Amino acid sequence: MHLQNMRAIQIQETGGPEVLKEVELEIPEPGPGQVLIRVEAVGVNFIEIYFRKGIYKSSLPLTLGSEAAGTIEELGPGVNGFKPGETVASVSVLGSYAEYALVPATQLVRVPEKLTPEQAAAAMLQGMTAHYLSHSTYALKKGDTALIHAGAGGTGLLLTQMAKRLGARVITTVSNKEKAELSREVGADEVVLYEEKDFEAAVAKARPLFLRAKGGRGIELHKSIEKPSRYRLMARWETLENHTVDFRGSEDFTAWRGLVGQYFASPPEVEHTETVLTSD
Repeated sequence: MHLQNMRAIQIQETGGPEVLKEVELEIPEPGPGQVLIRVEAVGVNFIEIYFRKGIYKSSLPLTLGSEAAGTIEELGPGVNGFKPGETVASVSVLGSYAEYALVPATQLVRVPEKLTPEQAAAAMLQGMTAHYLSHSTYALKKGDTALIHAGAGGTGLLLTQMAKRLGARVITTVSNKEKAELSREVGADEVVLYEEKDFEAAVAKARPLFLRAKGGRGIELHKSIEKPSRYRLMARWETLENHTVDFRGSEDFTAWRGLVGQYFASPPEVEHTETVLTSD
């Protein structure tokens, strides 16, 4: 039984940043299938803000955080394939805003030696988002052109690099010249400053990636950040006559995938949208 205590950041009520409190808790013991890690770096994401504000419901008090990298301290019963001292990372940490935290072993990955814990913690959720979009939602390949919004954000930068590695041509949109430089540094072929130019007009000649559907319609899949900053995958449909319909929060189309942070639209959801839009 653990006798030592640890520091953690908890909320006992929802609200603004002032509800974040440093508390002292007992170091948890790993149960069956769990791993105890000593947290060395934490990923900070919008989902913590949603929990803190009460947008996402949870029992209180709540230790925030779900993304982290650190060192394995102890294995719970039934855990195989890991050993104490290994550097690992996960997006399923049970309260990563703490010095120690529990993680389901099935949701844990080893961190390569050439990566620091800080790099691993920063790249897990955003990296999975970028990988899902470029490999699963649509498998990018040589000859494709991909349009990536928020190209200088964490996911945008990773998605650009993955798209280029797969041989695609990449067009990004950013808000200012400093971000444009960041986007170019990781390989963007063209960068559109959307506060200076109409990005739709700017990319019209580039023919960005479309997945063709019935009736001459196509679906363009891209990561979008809508104010206030919120990650979203927007399915935007266009007819050959350039008529556009946006499904943003539509009751009959949900562009969320709950299994991985609720950030991704799944292929079945895309197919459902195709059915809705192409039906008479």
